[in-house]
Amino acid sequence: MSDVAQLIAVIRAANEELELLLRDRDHSQRLGAPSDPAPVSRMQQYFGRKGAAIPPSYLEFLRLHDGWKDFFGELNLVGATDLESAWVREVAQRSARHMGQDDPFQRGAPLALAPDSTSVMVMFDLDAVHNGEAEVVVYYQREEGERYPSFGDYLEAHAERLLRLIDRQKHGDPTS
Repeated sequence: MSDVAQLIAVIRAANEELELLLRDRDHSQRLGAPSDPAPVSRMQQYFGRKGAAIPPSYLEFLRLHDGWKDFFGELNLVGATDLESAWVREVAQRSARHMGQDDPFQRGAPLALAPDSTSVMVMFDLDAVHNGEAEVVVYYQREEGERYPSFGDYLEAHAERLLRLIDRQKHGDPTS
């Protein structure tokens, strides 16, 4: 697994390059930047109430940044100050209404959410912890999608996706 700080730098640079490439086509496209370090004690309390510890790779991120608004599209990486926010509570309530007992908020912790939607949610699965790292699960339209062994692995896959997207923007889609 790569170092979280290095992955953040790669993603940040890729976001900036992608924003430049898309600027001419879509003036509304805005990719965010990570915020300042998080109050880690607040996140420790949240995970503690769930009977879990903060996954080490996510803790490394929180020591650098308290979330990341517009991490990708409308998805925000959730930080410690977001956990108590109205927008996260509203997403959790919508998720519970739509998913019932399959609601990932019941058995996990939010990682990346869109403030106005539950169509894509990225959650920690606190029932699947290996060497302190909780698996990361992406939900699409309330269905489980990809799984990653850790937050660091999720970041690495996201960085690779961004780099492929940049390559397609520069050179066209090789499948067409």
